[in-house]
Amino acid sequence: MAWALSEEGKISWDWRSIGSLLGLMGVIAGSIGSVLTAMSWFCEGDSHFYFHVSGAMLLSLVIPLLAIGASCLDETEERCRSARRIV
Repeated sequence: MAWALSEEGKISWDWRSIGSLLGLMGVIAGSIGSVLTAMSWFCEGDSHFYFHVSGAMLLSLVIPLLAIGASCLDETEERCRSARRIV
């Protein structure tokens, strides 16, 4: 599990869970970037430039964010496996 409940009943986040959320943000950034890029094909004037640049920036973030998320999910899985071995 990426997060755990503390003794006070609050959710405690660690760097693995935050990194996993960054991976999810990579998926969302890719979806929004694709839509903005497609919108730039149909727009003219200044909005064309805005949609094209915004879409390209979001699409360039996809691979690094997915790599961070995958790495953190692997760390979480390894931590869960090692916790099961100890018990």
